[in-house]
Amino acid sequence: MKKGQMQYNWAFVIIAGAVILAFFVSFTVKYIDIQNKKDSAMVASEIYNSLFALQKSSYQTETPIDLFLRTDLSFSCDKLEVGNFFSEALEKEFVFAPRSLFTDKIQVFMKSWKYPFKIANLFYLTSSEKKYYIIFDASSAEFVNSLEFPKNFNIIKTTTKPNLNDPNSRIISFTSQNADVKITPGENGYATINNKQYPVLGLPLVYGAIFSSDYPCILDRLLAKFSNMIDIYSAKVDYMSALNNNCDYSQLKRTLSLLNERIKSKDYVSINEYSRTLEEQNNNLLNSECQPLY
Repeated sequence: MKKGQMQYNWAFVIIAGAVILAFFVSFTVKYIDIQNKKDSAMVASEIYNSLFALQKSSYQTETPIDLFLRTDLSFSCDKLEVGNFFSEALEKEFVFAPRSLFTDKIQVFMKSWKYPFKIANLFYLTSSEKKYYIIFDASSAEFVNSLEFPKNFNIIKTTTKPNLNDPNSRIISFTSQNADVKITPGENGYATINNKQYPVLGLPLVYGAIFSSDYPCILDRLLAKFSNMIDIYSAKVDYMSALNNNCDYSQLKRTLSLLNERIKSKDYVSINEYSRTLEEQNNNLLNSECQPLY
């Protein structure tokens, strides 16, 4: 065999080998990418289906969600991302969770938000890797001690602010001390996040401010849902009024209208006041043997 022909054959073998190797490398990369997307989709589906099943409950619920692999989870206001490969919209679910989790098991705690009628079920998500330091003092001790958390949530109640820089820790202050979030003790106060104040309308939202990195956005979504529910209940008042002329629903109708106006204008003090008024009027109807609103 001539030297030139031998060199040509070797060059052909090298080029052919490189092409075959490139093919298998490309195939392997694509297979891994497809498998990652498949696994991420299955994890997202498991989380979504579990939340959907819990959504039907009318009671406070706590449960773990076992994932079949340890993976990165990212939560935003209305979306879940799994491992940067798959995302699931959470447009109807209200999920208060850390911005990121790396885990194979999620702990879920659910409470209903009623203000005064039921508006939505709220989900609080975390993992065993996350720690929550709740700071209190003499003036907030009673309220903080009344807060109930699932046993699988890493909650540390303390009078001393911890000195740490741990991405898996969140510091919540019910004192004058600054923290990741500072909350005024009580069911109707304010949460201070990044030097901005946001209302806390009821105990379920106290928990929301504790667990969520996206509390302001979820609050806006909840207020929009609140407004929609008022429209539904206003139509119900009209229906009940037409059925029974012996019961006066006019005050209830007016309170619903005023409450909706305050929600849209974000007059949080008045939202609390009109919600209490609505509850009193509903109880008065019940005591008068009239059909209550809820």
